[in-house]
Amino acid sequence: MEIKVMKVSEDAILPCYAHSTDSGFDLYTSEDYVISAKGTGAIPTGLKFELPKGYGIMVRPRSGNTLKGVIGTFEPIVDEFCLLIDENKHKMDIKVQIGTIDENYRGEVKILTTNNELHPVCVPKGTKLAQGVIEKIPKANFIEVNELSTTDRGEGGFGSTDC
Repeated sequence: MEIKVMKVSEDAILPCYAHSTDSGFDLYTSEDYVISAKGTGAIPTGLKFELPKGYGIMVRPRSGNTLKGVIGTFEPIVDEFCLLIDENKHKMDIKVQIGTIDENYRGEVKILTTNNELHPVCVPKGTKLAQGVIEKIPKANFIEVNELSTTDRGEGGFGSTDC
């Protein structure tokens, strides 16, 4: 499948699959971005996509970043830009939030990211922060009914299937 991608930032990195069998392609940040303490930001990728009819991109966290943290800086943060000095780099507790890119969206893709730290965090440009998964999106017709079929689970919710 061919997907048209347009760079809107000279520092944007085209998406790529690390391995030929990967489900998700890597998404990188295109600029230094500061997220306030306990805040959420939309970090630019510098990319716009043109998707085929019936497809979408699911933006997801990378499992390695979720487990190990993301390298960024607490200090010094000067004029909202990262000042990357090796001894100031740390593994940050930031989390990528799930996002959906619809087939008709032509704006820049951004990565929704929450900072769980008690300090502002700077995520440097070029950070491999998220992954995108291209998915076929079926359309549903929703039909209102007065009752649903019964199952052995019924209305059992969170944790109801634990042994």
